[in-house]
Amino acid sequence: RGALGLGLHLRNLSKSASDTSREIRYRVWWSLYTLDHRLSIITGRPSFIDDTVYTTPLPVPFDEKDFGKDEVINCLRFSHGTEGIHTDFDLMGRHSIAISKGTGAISGPPSGSLHFLHVIRLMLISKKMINKLYSPSAASTSWMGIEFAIQGLTSDVESWLLSLPKEFDFTSTQSTQVTYSISNHRMSLAFIFYSTK
Repeated sequence: RGALGLGLHLRNLSKSASDTSREIRYRVWWSLYTLDHRLSIITGRPSFIDDTVYTTPLPVPFDEKDFGKDEVINCLRFSHGTEGIHTDFDLMGRHSIAISKGTGAISGPPSGSLHFLHVIRLMLISKKMINKLYSPSAASTSWMGIEFAIQGLTSDVESWLLSLPKEFDFTSTQSTQVTYSISNHRMSLAFIFYSTK
């Protein structure tokens, strides 16, 4: 409620705000969004956040320590990314994210921010599942409609898994040397993925 009162749920168009300040506000919003959704799943109570009231874009896949780099400055400034990537839209059809033309993977070096972006994308799918399958309106949907929704949502989850960069791919059987941090990110994504599935 405090975040809504502060307007963190809205895209910041103020000319007086710096790109870094906007990005930090967006990250706070998405942190609260994922927390609200996880608590909703754990407690079984409805989510407090209405998905029709926010316009906050997804965060960029770069850590705060890299905000001074030219590539990241351009990404923050234009929210389209840099040369070689184009803007695509996530599952809700409202958030622009940088997607590589060749692989379909979200761009950026493996980092906590890239991990966070993948968590948010999976949370959006999970919230979509709850709205389509477990909301009161789902009770009036035919079984054929529910099956169709399940197939579409399963496809969304599988597409999410395919978009993971190789460093975060928890299904890979290759034994590569990974840092402790990346190992934790993989495990976190695996738990959220299988829980969603």
